[in-house]
Amino acid sequence: MAVIFVLFLLIFLFEHAYLKSNKRKPRTHLIVYGVMLLSLIYNLAAAWLPKQLNPNLIIEAVLQK
Repeated sequence: MAVIFVLFLLIFLFEHAYLKSNKRKPRTHLIVYGVMLLSLIYNLAAAWLPKQLNPNLIIEAVLQK
């Protein structure tokens, strides 16, 4: 969760400078803001549902152990 939060903060801090340099395509804007939105949603959900979004449980569910 911390990695996703740091990713959100980095994108939030540098997105303006990155998107304004060299007139980025609209697709790039969608990707950057999409990643920001997904990381924000995940962090909010993890704050409200800590037991359900436990990374160990998610890994176990994916690996089906």
